[in-house]
Amino acid sequence: MNSAVLPAGSAKASKERISNSYRFNIVIENEIVDDYVTEKFYEGLKSASLMVYLGAPNVHRYAPAHRSFINVADFSGVDDLASYLMQVIFEPLFTPSSYPCTC
Repeated sequence: MNSAVLPAGSAKASKERISNSYRFNIVIENEIVDDYVTEKFYEGLKSASLMVYLGAPNVHRYAPAHRSFINVADFSGVDDLASYLMQVIFEPLFTPSSYPCTC
């Protein structure tokens, strides 16, 4: 197997470039417990895509702004979340004010 050594920082730059090319950036923490918010959350906020987050139940305490991401826990289930994401994609005048944010 032939593996290339990448220059320092290039993997992170590639990750950011790739995530910026999608409408959504899915971020899943390793644990779902209060106050367990890792760099995954903050890196997700830096992306040009809209972050869909699954992790700490109290993550809204760590968010820089109201409605700065979509929290999977704010939806009643996968179908509800999928319907919301479809609205974001296909309704040109859609605003996040209908987002069921509990923050």
